Amino acid sequence: MIKNAIAYITRKRNRTLIIFIILTIVLSCLYSCLTIMKSSNEIEKALYESSNSSISITKKDGKYFNVNQFKDIEKLKEIDPVSYETIHENNIKRVIRALEFYHQNHTPISAHNEKEHQKISPYRFAYFVLTDEREKLYRRIDQRVDLMMEQGLLTEVKTLYDMGCRKDMVSMQGLGYKEILDYLDGSCSLEEAVYVIKRETRHFAKRQLTWFRREKDVIWLDKSEFNDREDQMLQKMTDILHEKGIIQ
Repeated sequence: MIKNAIAYITRKRNRTLIIFIILTIVLSCLYSCLTIMKSSNEIEKALYESSNSSISITKKDGKYFNVNQFKDIEKLKEIDPVSYETIHENNIKRVIRALEFYHQNHTPISAHNEKEHQKISPYRFAYFVLTDEREKLYRRIDQRVDLMMEQGLLTEVKTLYDMGCRKDMVSMQGLGYKEILDYLDGSCSLEEAVYVIKRETRHFAKRQLTWFRREKDVIWLDKSEFNDREDQMLQKMTDILHEKGIIQ
């Protein structure tokens, strides 16, 4: 439906019509997503309740696990061996997402992801990823965290903490939040919390780069090769878009 609508918009070149069709597409997709999300959330809730319904603890390979959590891992091994090998056993959200997908679609999420990865886009596009020297990237991450603290991260998290928000809530799992909550709980000093925020943000940036390297058709632009000149980078991107016939 969306592909046909885009082709129709391109032919007509009518601004009012374009806005109307885009809104129609968005509302249609939103309605479909809400319908799917309703049933999906019910399944996810049931899986989470199953995973957390017991505080019974067992020991495996020198580590302690929630018994039901371990059962979820074994269930995933049975229905989707590929995901079982790639998803860490402590990553409960991804484990439950894989179980949820199989429950809804009767096919492993790993097979779905592989199929999607093999698809060829019907559109001409350029997939740019900006990168920089590792030391410079990490230095800017540290500066950003310092700025976040200066602009009131501690006050923001303290306000949420006073409202009853705790570390076990999904909304409090973001970088910066959970570390400051550790400080508010007395688990570490503020200096230690800020250090961990910087360290975990650097790890996150590294994982992002790893993820992009697995993507197809990525065009890497290293800022250091352009001496941080944004005008030169933009010109390079424009030249590539011309070469690909995306712009005239």
